[in-house]
Amino acid sequence: MALGRAIVAIFSPTASGVKPALVVGRDTRLSSPMLEAALTAGICSAGADVLAVGVLPATRSGLFDTAYWGCRRGDDFRIA
Repeated sequence: MALGRAIVAIFSPTASGVKPALVVGRDTRLSSPMLEAALTAGICSAGADVLAVGVLPATRSGLFDTAYWGCRRGDDFRIA
């Protein structure tokens, strides 16, 4: 949840007053639904909207990863 709140703090406009919206996707690993739920909860708790798009092909999405946080178990978060 803390990561979701931090993402909103970084990407939220400070003066526009527009509620931020973020798209959250995941891969097919068994841990992905739990991580998606925690990230979504953190984003929502920080006052942003979430569009959860479900499973996305990570290697063929056409998105450039601007940030990557790897974990020991093979779980990771990517921000594009």
